[in-house]
Amino acid sequence: MGQESCLKTTNDPKKEGDPVMTAFCKSKLGKRPTLEDYLDQIDYVVQLVGIDYAGIGTDKFEGKTKEEYISEVQSGYPKLVSVPFEHRHVEGFSHITHFPRITVGLLTRGYSDEGCSKILGKNFLSLFQKAWKKIKF
Repeated sequence: MGQESCLKTTNDPKKEGDPVMTAFCKSKLGKRPTLEDYLDQIDYVVQLVGIDYAGIGTDKFEGKTKEEYISEVQSGYPKLVSVPFEHRHVEGFSHITHFPRITVGLLTRGYSDEGCSKILGKNFLSLFQKAWKKIKF
């Protein structure tokens, strides 16, 4: 699927200690990405930076009208404007209630419970805890 073109980070996660968020992206094949495509992308991130730095950034546009979607995409993700409105979600993950499908997919691919936990949020929780220690409320 050309995962490397979907990943953008301005830092070295291993050096900085920050997770890399895996967002859904348009397939280079011109078709709507599937859940398997997305799981391939997660595998790629894990291989690239390690399980301790992988995470999920869904960038969900659930419940948005076509106009709201286009407006948000144009302002935040100009390269995705060409993605048809009907393809705004990964096939097999069109609603937040489908999130357990990612867990099942990761387990099926051989990820441990701990690995799934890290990818699904534990890595971000660790980052937030580090950041919040530095903030005086």
